[in-house]
Amino acid sequence: MRAYYSKANKEERPDLMVKKLRYYARFVIVCLLLLKKMKLVRDLIRELAKLIDDYTGIYQPADALEWSMVLQEIKAFMDADSAVQVVEHDSSPVVLTHRLGPATCPPTERSLSGASPLHLAEILIVGNCAD
Repeated sequence: MRAYYSKANKEERPDLMVKKLRYYARFVIVCLLLLKKMKLVRDLIRELAKLIDDYTGIYQPADALEWSMVLQEIKAFMDADSAVQVVEHDSSPVVLTHRLGPATCPPTERSLSGASPLHLAEILIVGNCAD
C-alpha cells in the first residue's frame, strides 16, 4: 500500500523488480509459516505469479527459471500443508499452533520397559526453540 516498488516495472535495470519479488516471497513465507493466513497467502501467490510474469516478460532475466521454481515450491508446500492432519491415537484431531509446548503436544505413553510405543515411521520430528 505504501508503493515502495511502484516504479519497479518502469526501471531499465531489473534490480528494483528483484527486490520486489524477494519482498513478496518473504511475506508469503511469514504468512504461511508464522501467521497461518492461508487466504492471504493465496492472494499473495496470485500477485507473485503476475509479478514473475511481468519480470520475465520485461527483462528476459537469466534467473526466470529460479523464480518459477520458487513459486512452484510455495504451491507444493501449501498442498502438502493442507494434506497433513495431526491426530491422537483415537483419531481425534489435535489442534497445533505454530509453537509447540506442553499444553499443545499430545502426550506419549511409555511402556513398562520405558520404550515409546511410537515407531520412527509414525513420528514427525519437530525442532522448536524461541530463537
